[in-house]
Amino acid sequence: MGILMMPVYGSMTSTPNLEVDVDTDDNVDFTVEGPAQGVVLNTADDSITIETQGVYTVTFSTVALIFNNGESTDLTFNISINGSSVTLSQVRSSPFGEDSPEDSIRTTLSRVDHFFLNEGDVIRVLCTSATDNAFYVNASLTVTKVGF
Repeated sequence: MGILMMPVYGSMTSTPNLEVDVDTDDNVDFTVEGPAQGVVLNTADDSITIETQGVYTVTFSTVALIFNNGESTDLTFNISINGSSVTLSQVRSSPFGEDSPEDSIRTTLSRVDHFFLNEGDVIRVLCTSATDNAFYVNASLTVTKVGF
């Protein structure tokens, strides 16, 4: 017989259909707790805390809204573990400059990663770069334990 692993999962989302103005070094604002077991969801500080070590799938998704206004645009998010941004776990909008024919961009950004996480690790999503004309809507963060 194999080892029985109890399901461990959790998810949070932003307020549905509410455009959030984002600045560099802001955490993504998660206001709605989803189902959870074996993790602690915290909408007050926009985090998911791991209760048992193991390999986890971490999924982040959002819709980016970027308005050109004749200037260069950028919107970048990174997964953050214990306050440290994981550069390899980055999602970024396609930047365009003032010569672009686009007036705005509306695109879905998403990322799925696997991490070995320890008990007490805190997961957040950090905006690491944003122009003044960048917003996000319908963000979600999900963790699922997939192995020991």
